[in-house]
Amino acid sequence: MAWERGGRSRTSTAAHRHWARQVKTRDGYRCRRCGYQGSPTARPHDIEANHIINTAAGGTDTLANGESLCRPCHDVETQREAQVGRAKNSRLRPAERHPGLL
Repeated sequence: MAWERGGRSRTSTAAHRHWARQVKTRDGYRCRRCGYQGSPTARPHDIEANHIINTAAGGTDTLANGESLCRPCHDVETQREAQVGRAKNSRLRPAERHPGLL
């Protein structure tokens, strides 16, 4: 994330905007989760490009790794990914079973 690296956001690059435009055009500005039909001229954009396997997990900027999602579906996906990341970085460890109970 930009605020962690202290630089520009990866999503503000010309290459990312080009990838996102290609994904949305390929999908016809239709959400792949709920089927909502968006518009290329809507402001703010009602359809967003999403990485199926996010880049932090090793995903790439290829068309095969992209899908168009409406804003509500993209928000749900983003929250799910954030929850997985928080659980992965948590300091809490799973409780160990008592040796006498094995």
